[in-house]
Amino acid sequence: MSVGITRDEYNAIIGEYEATIKALRTRLEEAERERDELKKKFINRRELIYVDASPDEQLPYRILNAYIEETLTTDNLLGLPPENPLCKLMNEQQQGRNKIIRKALINLAENAALKQKLKMVKKWADTRQADSVVKLRKILDGGESD
Repeated sequence: MSVGITRDEYNAIIGEYEATIKALRTRLEEAERERDELKKKFINRRELIYVDASPDEQLPYRILNAYIEETLTTDNLLGLPPENPLCKLMNEQQQGRNKIIRKALINLAENAALKQKLKMVKKWADTRQADSVVKLRKILDGGESD
């Protein structure tokens, strides 16, 4: 006694397998299209950065430093250096702008330090203390602060 299938049964099974494979290929193509659409949506998205917005003299520096840290672009989801020539060019240009901003930050910090020294000089001059000349020299030399 042999257990077998007929030619019609065999063809029906093969037909079911082929239909299943075709449906899976179609679903795979749909999934790849969905993936590509998601890549396009998230290509330049990054998480929002946090900047301490405490109202003090350092706020502009914190904002500009956060800006500098987040200015370069990429053409991939992994944050790797870009391969796209346009992204590379944009980053080169942005790095030049970032150098200018960093230099301005240094100048602002130096001006703020100078203003603080002048404030201390005025305070000492207003109090007219006996040893104000000695303290004034220390302040101007950067040795003593309030």
